[in-house]
Amino acid sequence: MSSPLLGPVTAPGGRRPRVPGPRTPREMSAALDGFRDSVAAGMSHLHRTYGPVAAVGAGPLRWTFLFGAEANELVLGSTENFEFSYGGLQAIAGDTALVALPNAENRAMRQVLRPLFDREHVDTYADRVLDRVRDRLAAWPRGGTVDAYAELRHAVRLASVDSFIGPGVIAREGDALDATLEQLHTVLNRSSVLTLLLWNAPRLGRLRLRGPLGRVDRVVRAEIARRRAGRTTTPEPADPIGFLLRPEVHSALPAGDDTVRDTVVSLLIASYDPTSSALGWSLHGLLAHPEVLAKARREVARELGDEPVRASTARRLKYLGHVVAEALRVHPPVVASARRCVRAFDLHGHRIPAGSRIMLSQFTSHRSPESWADPERFDPERWDRTGAAATAVPPSAYFPYGSPRRRCPGSGMAAVIVPAVLAAVLQAGDVALADDRPPRLDGFAALRPKAGIPVRVPRRRGAGRDTSAHTENT
Repeated sequence: MSSPLLGPVTAPGGRRPRVPGPRTPREMSAALDGFRDSVAAGMSHLHRTYGPVAAVGAGPLRWTFLFGAEANELVLGSTENFEFSYGGLQAIAGDTALVALPNAENRAMRQVLRPLFDREHVDTYADRVLDRVRDRLAAWPRGGTVDAYAELRHAVRLASVDSFIGPGVIAREGDALDATLEQLHTVLNRSSVLTLLLWNAPRLGRLRLRGPLGRVDRVVRAEIARRRAGRTTTPEPADPIGFLLRPEVHSALPAGDDTVRDTVVSLLIASYDPTSSALGWSLHGLLAHPEVLAKARREVARELGDEPVRASTARRLKYLGHVVAEALRVHPPVVASARRCVRAFDLHGHRIPAGSRIMLSQFTSHRSPESWADPERFDPERWDRTGAAATAVPPSAYFPYGSPRRRCPGSGMAAVIVPAVLAAVLQAGDVALADDRPPRLDGFAALRPKAGIPVRVPRRRGAGRDTSAHTENT
């Protein structure tokens, strides 16, 4: 008997080979050290040490890690056998949120929510982010150093609350809600083995998060009550609460107001955490490569001139889009994708039992020399599809926001927001990296720089700007 992928499923003598993985105390210690550093480092260690299939843990806390384009294609291409499994996010978002719904129910709910992701809604959200970003940029100390990642993350978080809970919520709740949301994500993103194991146990996750989660619940449910009582006017275009409270929409929800709450919280999670991750890594990729930075500046000057960037004009910035795509290849916001297999399957000579928890790795896939030429090189030009040598990138090799069928709902927003925010930073002045060392990795739900992205702010606006930017076409 042969596996559909690479080799026999039985060893000599008719026995199946045991799935590789750390077993001795020394091997377990090395694996744990990797995951303590970051989930990305832990997965890279497993891949290097044990090959394309590796298992860690035991019983209900066991994970089977699958590496490589073949495994990605098998798992991502079969929604019938591989169910979405994100217990850690479910602990926050709730049982009727998109991240928690089985595949069929997820597809149905995405159809219900589809109007919230049209161009008008995306541009409205992106412009709110840009307004918040400009407020932060204006406050950066001239001649000082700031953590650009934390600053941009804060701006995205505030704009997400404005867009997904309500435009008056920040004014009423103040810094307390802002701090609570960051606390939730800090716990969710801890790069620890405990987080990895608890990813299978949403009830334990809720117990661990009950304090901050209760405060978020109170705010969201209070806003639902305000809308019903007419004390808060739904903006145009309608935000999620206003849209979901429409009688014809609300009647189709699986759990009424509980689904409204779960949807709002899941959109909040799906928007600001992956988006701020993408912003941080894209800004670092831009500033760490002078030739990339110079070309991006020329494009912004050529396409926008002195016009402040907006969502509608950011779509002109094709090269900045390539910069973002390359940054997400090297540092994907969603570092791993979790699934549960319904039926047993064979891969690389190993039988994976029914019910197994599966983890795919965007981080290792995006850096695989089997799929990418010179994968360690930061090269936005690889995304220019106009050249004769351009080839399409298969979904099994590049899925920074998850699989096409279960992609993060915030990915379409991020595709507009991230280039737009990069352009806003470039228009604000000539910031430079304050530390040339590669950032250390951190985060589980979203990959992030452990110590942020410290940048130096020029003493005067536009100091040192490339004066050829307004005249050279590239």
